[in-house]
Amino acid sequence: MSSGKTPPALSEEERRIFRDALGGVRPLPAPPEPPRAPPPKPVAHMRNRDRQRVLDESLHGNVARWPDTSAGEEALYARPGIQRRVLERLRRGRYVVADEIDLHGLHAREATVALAAFLNRVPRREHAVCVRVIHGKGRRSPQGAVLRPLVATWLSRREDVLAFATAPESEGGSGALYVLLRRS
Repeated sequence: MSSGKTPPALSEEERRIFRDALGGVRPLPAPPEPPRAPPPKPVAHMRNRDRQRVLDESLHGNVARWPDTSAGEEALYARPGIQRRVLERLRRGRYVVADEIDLHGLHAREATVALAAFLNRVPRREHAVCVRVIHGKGRRSPQGAVLRPLVATWLSRREDVLAFATAPESEGGSGALYVLLRRS
């Protein structure tokens, strides 16, 4: 332990005695540099984030993907190859509604199961079938519409869904969708 003072300088005589005492001592060679670990492999953060987003979206739906129909925007979807005229007829409610399901009050997981079961049991004939899916407007939910964008996402992923559109105001408006299903 030092007292913070610098040691006294050595006299010339003390230096000579020290050199004589060391005599034939030689300094050690410098040790070799330790091997370096290879640099870590680059991590594709954006790709991993995108994959996680797709996984989350497949499990919970992508809420931001569909318009906010409470602000007057319509949810419209048509598979490639569906004519604009067909989507317009659906949007105006010109198809006969064969059946409907009301998802009011269900949690997202319950709604997923109920909607899938409903769509699987809808009878299909030689023509496309139109059904109404009532998801509500989300006015009673503190976080706003939850089912509306989720239902739109789920429907867009089903192979048997040809198109869907927000129902006319007289049929539920932004609280319901008309869904056109592929024939059998």
